[in-house]
Amino acid sequence: MKTSSISQKWLNKYPYDSWQQIGIRILYSLLVGFALLMFGHSVLVSVGHFLHVLISILEWGCEHLLHWLFNVSPKQGEIMTFWLGFAILAGLARPVSCKACAALKNSYTSWLAKPKLDRYVMLIQFFVISTVLALFS
Repeated sequence: MKTSSISQKWLNKYPYDSWQQIGIRILYSLLVGFALLMFGHSVLVSVGHFLHVLISILEWGCEHLLHWLFNVSPKQGEIMTFWLGFAILAGLARPVSCKACAALKNSYTSWLAKPKLDRYVMLIQFFVISTVLALFS
């Protein structure tokens, strides 16, 4: 007796062993969405505060280093630190944006190379996460 049918051939096109693995991925997406729903706002705020404190510590250290090296006033140190940070940001903007565009293009082409079922699961994950972030930001 032949066990291959149209549905079996269709399932063999995809890299999953069974529908159970697809269900596990969808369940995982829903659990991550629920976790973001409950804790996402506080996690994002905490990460933002951490980055702000880190940048403030770096600025403070740079101002004291300028005061120690060049004997400048605190106000001059603040101004020099601002322009130094601005120059670093302006210098890094183009290479970072080029790398970001290349990464976006590579991820889009790899997404198009995936089977349609994977694309649908990824779209569900994206919409769950973006909806939660939009609601609680």
